[in-house]
Amino acid sequence: DIEKKWEEEWGNKCFFSHHRNKSAGVSIMFKIGLDFEVHNSIIDIDGRYIILDLSLSSQRITFVCLYGFNTDEPSFFNDIYKKMASFSNTSFLLCGDWNVVQDFHMDTYNILHNRNLNSRNKIEEISQTFEFLDPWRTYHPDDKKFIWRQTSPIKQSRL
Repeated sequence: DIEKKWEEEWGNKCFFSHHRNKSAGVSIMFKIGLDFEVHNSIIDIDGRYIILDLSLSSQRITFVCLYGFNTDEPSFFNDIYKKMASFSNTSFLLCGDWNVVQDFHMDTYNILHNRNLNSRNKIEEISQTFEFLDPWRTYHPDDKKFIWRQTSPIKQSRL
């Protein structure tokens, strides 16, 4: 029921993947006036990802919104990879909170342990296969900016 209400408030098509508690959940909400057509979708029942095969302004793309585990789960990213590949598109857009730091030295501050190494390696393997790039890092190769912060003691990372 809440999905229908949110979609009405938003005013356009939305996709939701919920979980039973507050630990996961993702959504994709399309702006009014955006030229798109969804051909197929894969929506995780545990609130971890939405994968859409869509045409956006007449270009066919695979769009992935995901919420990664905060533990080392490379099989999760391998599963995403297989599902993405099933659409046979050549353009991809991936977003969300992956809970994985791609470059420990550039993307962390005052964090002692380099966590989730297997997940990061799997993401790197997938990125090389599809020739993915991180747009923010591409345009800001030397900047240290963070999206997650802990105040006491101060710790920061870019996930």
